[in-house]
Amino acid sequence: MAFVLDVLLQCSSESEAKELGRLLKEDSRPDFDDEVDPQWQKHFQLIEEWDYPEAIQVKEDLVFVEWEEVELELSYLEDALTALSINILAAFTIVDDPLSEDEFDIEVEEHEGTYGSFYVQVDDNLVCINQSNLESLFPDKKIFKLDYKNSTKTINLLGEFVCGKRFRRSYK
Repeated sequence: MAFVLDVLLQCSSESEAKELGRLLKEDSRPDFDDEVDPQWQKHFQLIEEWDYPEAIQVKEDLVFVEWEEVELELSYLEDALTALSINILAAFTIVDDPLSEDEFDIEVEEHEGTYGSFYVQVDDNLVCINQSNLESLFPDKKIFKLDYKNSTKTINLLGEFVCGKRFRRSYK
């Protein structure tokens, strides 16, 4: 189980991104499937039982979602969203049990007291990355330091590597 799960998603359209954002939010998620437009029924049925995220931001066809103390696993989320043709461009997880392996059988790394892992989409697969393999995965990109204290910034920069779009221009 993830303790923190942050993902940058790419939907097939701007309208799908907006609807996904609406369905994820606590104050706008419908209670019943008959309150959902038929074209978004599959989306609703998939996420109706998911925990509500701490933060959601939508820009064009991109959606950034941040969960804390969530029951979702990244591997489950990847399978579920793939069924809807929604791509996870980049992700960050902190697991409950740092001594166990995460859902992708990758050893969880400790960074200044924080256990976490970054993932990025490479050839339609989520790949666990670290500072040493980032350059080999993206040899034509300007490489930056993975920032475990500002995972939002890092996820958005990784997402830009994958899709060529910048989600946010500034970070706290």
